Amino acid sequence: MGSVESRGRPLLSPVSTAREAGFKAVEMPPLPQSVYSDKRSADGKESALPLRFAHPFFMELSPDNSGQWQQEVDGTRVWRLAIQSKGAYSINLIFDRFKLVPGASLFIYNPDQSVVLGAYTHENNLPSGILATTPVPGDEVIVELVVSAGARQSSDLLIGAVNHDYLNVASLLPVEGSRFGRSDDCHTDITCDLDDLWLDNGQSVCRLIVDGTELCTGTLVNNTRNDGTPYVLTAAHCLLNENSHETVIFTFNYQVPNCDARVEGSFIQTISGSERRAYRKDMDMALLEMSSMPPASFRPYWSGWSLTTAPSAPVRSIHHPEGDVKKIARADHAPTASSFLILSPIHTGGSTGGKREPRRGALREHLYLITMAY
Repeated sequence: MGSVESRGRPLLSPVSTAREAGFKAVEMPPLPQSVYSDKRSADGKESALPLRFAHPFFMELSPDNSGQWQQEVDGTRVWRLAIQSKGAYSINLIFDRFKLVPGASLFIYNPDQSVVLGAYTHENNLPSGILATTPVPGDEVIVELVVSAGARQSSDLLIGAVNHDYLNVASLLPVEGSRFGRSDDCHTDITCDLDDLWLDNGQSVCRLIVDGTELCTGTLVNNTRNDGTPYVLTAAHCLLNENSHETVIFTFNYQVPNCDARVEGSFIQTISGSERRAYRKDMDMALLEMSSMPPASFRPYWSGWSLTTAPSAPVRSIHHPEGDVKKIARADHAPTASSFLILSPIHTGGSTGGKREPRRGALREHLYLITMAY
């Protein structure tokens, strides 16, 4: 079921810091100096790699070795773990083991609970046993596991990575310091377009967070069976590791509402995890199947495609440049075949995997879809 979450609230009341609630946070070490010289973090244009926004701290944190347990009057058992990475704009977690039993629920939130992820339940268990989570703003997060008094089995949780966001991908801080508005002027907000064709097709485009540290774009695509399988087309170079597809967070509708550039839009409509169905490194193509169907509330749209080798003008590209809200770029000339290492003036880091199509609204060959998406 991915990360489509159930309703509920943490048992802990909002606080300013974990220390205020009586918790000693597990503190991450300082960022290594190499982070500041990583060219992928600057603008994503220096190499055929996705835009990096976070540094991973690899850990082994579980209810057995970290945090603290307490028991409520009604017999409910609660485990809480506070994690701090000083200076982080946001923190996201990757669970190397995630298996909740019936009667258990899990929340992840910042101390003031302005953002709460969850409740996660046993329905969020994936075959891979891995769960990647959406970034939570701030440099401190609290993980809360609630186990009902009647639960007879134990959940299995292991946090394998704590990812420190140093580019502000969460974008809930003041706009001047966020990814919001980072893209160039030639990229206009998708919701400002007046053509229903592009607005409908734009609903197929989602922002990807891979391995908790990289930004890309993906496109929900139809298939010849027309059966609604949630396939997402993206760039092969977005998947840096063998199991990267299991960590992908697919974020839908990260866009300004109603063409109001002062309002950022939501980043909480997410699906976590996928299966890799096709992969061609030499063509920079990856086809993923999301771990669950995006719900109707996400307003998903499955883009069509064509095998034509001569796409016509004009062309539109819908993407998340530099992790910004969803944008649309325009070109009046027909695309031409090229290497995906050649930079395109209308794409930047984070764009890769975005939807590129001619006027009729169907995706053309994958070459035109993503190989110039920089």
